[in-house]
Amino acid sequence: MQLIRTVSPDRALRAQLNEEIEQLLREVRGLVLVKGVLKKRGVSHAELVAHGAEIERARRRLAELIGSRGTDPGGALGEAA
Repeated sequence: MQLIRTVSPDRALRAQLNEEIEQLLREVRGLVLVKGVLKKRGVSHAELVAHGAEIERARRRLAELIGSRGTDPGGALGEAA
């Protein structure tokens, strides 16, 4: 008899959420690095403000995703999916 291992919906959701969090972390890091390059290149204040707004949008989304893990009974932040 062969056992087939299935992934629980909760575990699959946590894995997807972890992937989203990792992607957003990379996005925020990249945006912050690019902002430094833009400053060095002397772009306009308006461009820096727009870039900063994009950084804040990504940070807020990241905080929302991390916060949603805290409300999930099985979603401890340190738990690997």
